Amino acid sequence: MNWPEFVSNLQIGCAISSLILNSILIILIIKKSPKKLGSYRYLMSYIAFFEMFFSILDVFLSPTIFSHGSMYFVIISGIKNGIFPKCIYFLLNCIWCGCIGSFMAFFAIQFIYRFCVVNDSKKILKSFDDYRIVFWMLIPILFGILLGLIVCFLIGPNAETDHAISDLLLTSLDMKIDDITYIGPRCFERTADNQFIIFYKAIIAIIIIFIISTTSLIIVIFFGFKTFLKFRMSFEMISKQENNLQLQTFYALVSQTLIPMILMHFPCTIVLISTLSDFDLGHFSSIATVTFALFPALDPLPVMLIIKNYRGTLFNVVTTPVNIFVRRKTVI
Repeated sequence: MNWPEFVSNLQIGCAISSLILNSILIILIIKKSPKKLGSYRYLMSYIAFFEMFFSILDVFLSPTIFSHGSMYFVIISGIKNGIFPKCIYFLLNCIWCGCIGSFMAFFAIQFIYRFCVVNDSKKILKSFDDYRIVFWMLIPILFGILLGLIVCFLIGPNAETDHAISDLLLTSLDMKIDDITYIGPRCFERTADNQFIIFYKAIIAIIIIFIISTTSLIIVIFFGFKTFLKFRMSFEMISKQENNLQLQTFYALVSQTLIPMILMHFPCTIVLISTLSDFDLGHFSSIATVTFALFPALDPLPVMLIIKNYRGTLFNVVTTPVNIFVRRKTVI
């Protein structure tokens, strides 16, 4: 099995896992959530549905991330034999990239909410309990649309880039330019006399993507640290039961944030920095394809395993058939 086949099979496996695990998580959220979890369960359900959507899109498009010098691309191949015209695959590629921006917003909103809960910020928390929660839920969609528009209009395909990468794609990935659609910045080009031609649209796109990613990261770190400090200060002031629930949701949130930071932020940052610094990652950049597929398959696990109500329910579901079998065997 070669690398492209391995990646394709992994994407399918991860998509199936994501659909199963997120479906189980949604059922647990609806049926087994502690009452004191409040509106946070709506956020968790929303994210679970979004991860399922991303998994379906990822396995359908089967994108390849490829970096070469000052260029990197999210490539959708095999479109000649696809069920849609090329323009639809390009649009879906923009939506796939936009999902990354939506996830960045999700991470930030989750930490802001947890911070408000531990600080008893009733004014802000009320906005999660009435019709205004719709506005909170729209923020990730708006971030996704913003990033989708950026990649569409600033770093979409053009004749110049087609000509520059056609031979590279054929030799490196065995892909023909007329059988693919792509998104990605081509930051600059080195001429024969060692001069640089700068493509400002691509530079602007990368700067905006960095701002979105960095803003999300700063919010997560700032509110996460403030929440942790508040936990330490109020540890003895609230009931043990409530304290345990708050700690469970906080640890689940930290775990759910570490997973995308490792599987999404880190690979993205490496690819962007290598592009700006003209460092050739080559086939190593395709590791990002793998990590993006893994993210929605692994992300539900911390919540399912850390929050006691969910963990206990799963344990009972798994152990009940075993106990019945053991009892029957004992009777016989």
